[in-house]
Amino acid sequence: MTDQDIHSNSNNSERINTPNNKLTQNSTSDNSVHPFYDTKISKCHGDVNDSGLGSSRIISKKRNITEDRALPTAKMDLNPQRGFMFYDLNDIETAVSEVKACERELSDVESKLLDLTEEIRNREAKIIDLEDEISELQETKCELEAENQKIRTSFKGYLKESISRNGDKLATKISNLENELEHQKFSHAEEIKDLMNREDFRSKVYANIINELETKLKDLRAISRSQKEQLSDSMRQNRRLEAEKEYLEELTQNSRKRIEDLREKMQQKLTRIVEYEKELNFNRRQLLAIEKRSAELEIERDLLREQRAISEERFKSMNSEIINMSSALQAANCKISKTKLDEKKRIQTIVESLFHRAEKGSKATRDLAAYLENEKKSLMANNQRMELTINDLRLTCSNAEQEISKANKEIMRMRSSIAKYVKDKYTTEITVTKCLQNAGIFPPKLDNQKSSKCLQTTLGLDVQKSLQLISNKIDCLLRENENLKKHLATQQSKILEECSKNAAHVNENCNQLEARLQSAREDNKQLCIQQILLRHQLETKRFGIEKYAEDKREHQEKLSDFGPPMRYKSIGPMKPIRVNSGKLGLSIFYLDI
Repeated sequence: MTDQDIHSNSNNSERINTPNNKLTQNSTSDNSVHPFYDTKISKCHGDVNDSGLGSSRIISKKRNITEDRALPTAKMDLNPQRGFMFYDLNDIETAVSEVKACERELSDVESKLLDLTEEIRNREAKIIDLEDEISELQETKCELEAENQKIRTSFKGYLKESISRNGDKLATKISNLENELEHQKFSHAEEIKDLMNREDFRSKVYANIINELETKLKDLRAISRSQKEQLSDSMRQNRRLEAEKEYLEELTQNSRKRIEDLREKMQQKLTRIVEYEKELNFNRRQLLAIEKRSAELEIERDLLREQRAISEERFKSMNSEIINMSSALQAANCKISKTKLDEKKRIQTIVESLFHRAEKGSKATRDLAAYLENEKKSLMANNQRMELTINDLRLTCSNAEQEISKANKEIMRMRSSIAKYVKDKYTTEITVTKCLQNAGIFPPKLDNQKSSKCLQTTLGLDVQKSLQLISNKIDCLLRENENLKKHLATQQSKILEECSKNAAHVNENCNQLEARLQSAREDNKQLCIQQILLRHQLETKRFGIEKYAEDKREHQEKLSDFGPPMRYKSIGPMKPIRVNSGKLGLSIFYLDI
């Protein structure tokens, strides 16, 4: 085919009227003369930009229809190539916009990944702080237990020593006093006659002292009653605390059940995610099959193009078939894009539902944590109240011990007064005997026996009453001492119970902190799952971009292999024009004026 025939082919060639690759034929007669510009694209192996496209030349020539006469077989030689070339340029622009959007999405996803990693690090730091607090609480617990054991041992030793000392001293003193009183009753009956007045006076004094001691005993009894009331109140508080402890145990059991339910739900969600991933893999396989089918269709289109050179007469019918095949490919591509968008939307809905559920679970855990903190505060307040009551009981015990010491001092004073009375009696006897001897009177021992017997009996009755009162008082004091010892023992047992309760509360607090640690670890696991999902999305997007690049390369190779370069007769000089279009820069075009 000559150059004139090729130039004449441009007079009756088809033009592209719309961007949708619709071809129309300009039917012209050989006699009509209309000058026009006809653009034709030919391959040039000169420049190669970043996009991988070879440079092309657009040659425009002013022609006259009468000069060139086209052959009937060469009229539509370049129209398919030109139509596909413009279609490819539009596809490249859309691809550039899609690549930019994908890059933006990748940057957003990477920023989200950085935020998630920061959150994970903050959670891990919080977990480490909580573990340090737990270790510190355990150390303080051990120290408190050691101090409590030391206090118990020291208190028990002190109680044993004090009880043994006081009991032995009181027993010896009481036995000595009783022996002395009996000896005085039987040996000094006659000497008591002269000292009746003094004994009456002293008996009155002793009666007053006994009345004072009785009043003090009444006060001590009132104090013991108040202490009993306080003990009953403390027992009520202990019962209330036990009820609260049972309630807290029930709450902990319920919370553990809820945590187990949440774990089961998370396992179900993970199984669902695995099923969704299987569905995605199945859809990907279907997409690969569709793409293989499209590749086969493209191969068939190439075969049809090769057959076009053999059979020029069937060129028009083959061209229409190629157009139909391209429309089918467009429909298939549209369907593929729609399926991809549907899959992306479904994945986004799944991820959003997971995020909402995770947020709801975190809110529930936060509410539980706040409720547990409030309970912790109430328990601490109750502990402070119990400590105050314990301090009050200790003060009452110290007051009772002081009163016991005062009573012991009064007993010692009574014994010292009795000793003084004995000494005065001996001195009076000696003075009376000396005076009588100086006067020359020597009284017999049994003088005035009846009167002495009567006086002795009356005096013996008074002495017995006084002895009975003193012995009763000593018995009462001993009973009170025993009661106080029992009270101290009960208080000690209560202190031990409260220490055990405090240890139990500390253990509960440690368990609560461990539960918080477990919840924080579960949150960390959820964040890791979210990170894995985001990475999976990134991998899918990268896979799509790589696939798009491969498709683009294949398309460019097909364009390069679409048809051989055409030669035209140039009229005038050629002016190169550079066309820039971002990263996917087009090649150099040449215009023939």
